[in-house]
Amino acid sequence: MEPRVWMETSRNRHIGERQVTGGSTVTMTVTIRSIMNGVTQMKYRASSLCIIRRKEEILLEQFPEEDGVVTYRPIGGTIEYGEDSKSTVIREVKEEIKQDINDPVLIGIVENIFPFYDQIGHEFDFIYEASFIDKSAYDQEILSGVEGDKQYVAVWKPISEFENNHRVKLVPDGLYEMLLNKETRGLKNIKHISTRDFLSF
Repeated sequence: MEPRVWMETSRNRHIGERQVTGGSTVTMTVTIRSIMNGVTQMKYRASSLCIIRRKEEILLEQFPEEDGVVTYRPIGGTIEYGEDSKSTVIREVKEEIKQDINDPVLIGIVENIFPFYDQIGHEFDFIYEASFIDKSAYDQEILSGVEGDKQYVAVWKPISEFENNHRVKLVPDGLYEMLLNKETRGLKNIKHISTRDFLSF
């Protein structure tokens, strides 16, 4: 069996073989693939995240304050092997905050490559936008969520709050710019082809 390490990606902090809390993306287990030039390379990680809007606000999972910074991330999680990204975002929202969503629309993909001490992290985040089927959910200022064995709260935050504000951080990196671009310049068509749509297996 290959050696396994725990990795928490958002705060770029190496914690060896233990699980952490307070980061911006779900804690995951990754398998070391190879070592080149003294840098550990790990398998790619893919996740689906859901943008749910309430007028000028979006719903975000809130993480505990760390080093004076509160981190926020859309609801979502890791794409399971053999699962398509759209099915993932529907499942994750249902599992975590017990809400069903209307047909999600892919609005972008964030590819995040970053240094991680002696390692290189590489993630793909499929960003979807959807709305709650149960409209009464929009009346809740705070929604309770569960991620694995960890409970959290999801809150509504205006995107503008993350502009030049060092006390808060929206992850994954690049999401703020994506959402800002969508609001100011309009959404370009994204061609997303999944073989699950036309292959039977």
